[in-house]
Order: sequence, then structure tokens, then C-alpha cells
Amino acid sequence: MDVHVKCFATLASYAPQEGIVTLPENGRVTDLLSFLHIPQEDVTVVLINQFPAEYASPLTADDHVSLIPAVTGG
Repeated sequence: MDVHVKCFATLASYAPQEGIVTLPENGRVTDLLSFLHIPQEDVTVVLINQFPAEYASPLTADDHVSLIPAVTGG
């Protein structure tokens, strides 16, 4: 199944070139992170179709996933 992925800020270097990742059916956010070689502790917020999600959340074909790291600044 194809999943659309956006990686923000410090995670941008992990983003797939075409913005799409093909995962096995019944894939989860943890599978996506593993596929992209992103350490789970580097991702603070996960959104699936603009709704908050957990690392164990299931993915379905054509989902839009946003991966957001902790953001600091002043």
C-alpha cells in the first residue's frame, strides 16, 4: 500500500524523494519509521490525515502521514 509522508524540520532529510512510501498491508507508524530509518525517539508528533496518532496506529492505503520532531527555540 502507498502512504504519503511529510517529514518536518530536522526530520526532512529522512523524507522519501517522491513523498510516497510503499508498505505492506496492515503496516503501522512504527513500520513507516523503520522503513525510513527514523529513530522513534526523534518523532514527537505523528499525524495521520491531520489527526493525532500513536506509533502503533495502523495505516491504510493513501493515508497522509506527517512526522514532526520536538521543536525548540526562543
